[in-house]
Amino acid sequence: MYEDRPVDQLFHYCSPSTFWSIIKYRQLWLTSLTQSNDTAEGKWILQRWLDAFDSNNECKRVQRNGAFHSVDMTLHEVVALGACFSEAGDQLSQWRGYAADGAGFAIGFDHSELEAVVTKHAQPSVSLSKIIYGWDDHERRSDLFKSLHGAFSPDFTRYSQSGGYGSMSIDNSAEARDAKLSAAGKLFSFKNPAFSEEKEWRLLIVGYLSQLEKVDYRESSGVISPFLKMDFSTDSIRTVRLGPTNRTPERVVEAFLEHSNITANVLKSSASYSSR
Repeated sequence: MYEDRPVDQLFHYCSPSTFWSIIKYRQLWLTSLTQSNDTAEGKWILQRWLDAFDSNNECKRVQRNGAFHSVDMTLHEVVALGACFSEAGDQLSQWRGYAADGAGFAIGFDHSELEAVVTKHAQPSVSLSKIIYGWDDHERRSDLFKSLHGAFSPDFTRYSQSGGYGSMSIDNSAEARDAKLSAAGKLFSFKNPAFSEEKEWRLLIVGYLSQLEKVDYRESSGVISPFLKMDFSTDSIRTVRLGPTNRTPERVVEAFLEHSNITANVLKSSASYSSR
């Protein structure tokens, strides 16, 4: 168990329609990270692990290819569902990227209440964790690399190449699949340091789709994708901040929250904003 710096609130940036749905139904949706716009999800730190194989050693180069294919096959079998938060409650890049170009909201959730949501949820693999950028946390990176090696080495040490083609025997026992799932799930807690200003946390579940309970499906931008609903209590929300271009009157937001039995401070963004 790793200790993360205590943070009183974690902020979820969202569009007006998503804000309305979250407040109306008191639910967070964990949506597919593997089908998000970020094609590098889970892959940045994987590449760093693969780079650690000795490229000057022919045997290690072959094993590296086997390691890539073995992990890639697992990633094609699993789904990562998540809801993203930030320690920053009024950040311009977050408004632009995740809150309808500044017209949305940032919902400040009580950190301890989010942890309670994780504890109460039926899925044992749900977690709330801080994203690690680059090499910031040596302990968690070392743990990930050990997990990947332990889970996938029975496969990639049997990998062979001949005539430009590769083959290997895959261990599909229940024990091996569980180890691979656990290791692959940790990939989604690391990101490229270029995104460090996001100060992101994730409410996350990674699993084999056929084994996840209460998964539903939706259409988004022409793609069918899985998602999971997670209920939260009315005490979970402490702050609601309107984006810099949000046109909803603050008194209307206050009335909506009161109507929904939610007591929270309503604030306006102080971010300097200009349209792009």
